[in-house]
Amino acid sequence: MTYLKNSGLVLDRRSGYRVYYRLTASSSLDHKLLFKYLQSAFKRDKLFAADLKQLKDAIKEGACTVSELRPDSLSARSGQQTHLTR
Repeated sequence: MTYLKNSGLVLDRRSGYRVYYRLTASSSLDHKLLFKYLQSAFKRDKLFAADLKQLKDAIKEGACTVSELRPDSLSARSGQQTHLTR
């Protein structure tokens, strides 16, 4: 996470013992291209699909929360403002 934060791809906010993460809404062409590539690559990756299922299950069970949830917010989309806590 430190690398992602230092590169400007992810922002975090602490509230007590929780940490909220979100993707930046950067207008940088490099960030847009990276998010587009990741979205494409993740669609074909079985490990990512398994992790996504595990995340959705954890959210259903209350083990972590998602605010500002949109139907497609759990996929790798650029500019999303999804906050995950665990």
